[in-house]
Amino acid sequence: MIKTVKITVTGIVHGVFFRQMVKENADALHLRGYVRNYKDGRAESIEVIAEGKNDNVQQLIEICRRGTPHSKIKEVKIQEMKNQDFKDFRISYL
Repeated sequence: MIKTVKITVTGIVHGVFFRQMVKENADALHLRGYVRNYKDGRAESIEVIAEGKNDNVQQLIEICRRGTPHSKIKEVKIQEMKNQDFKDFRISYL
């Protein structure tokens, strides 16, 4: 079954290779979507939209919870979404 989720990770996640780590893992898990940095006015955050097999999406969620060696994860929010039919997984730049 194909699943699409929005993963919002808040904490020290900018400048610690978080986006690259998410992209590499998403590619290995055959997921589609994107990852991008954004500031929400009070904390640094990363937004991930991941689409693919349910088990693979769940694996990426757990990877995001762990972060990178230099990140400090404060909060991870998951929101299910309607399938978007992405073609690949990209790092998106605002």
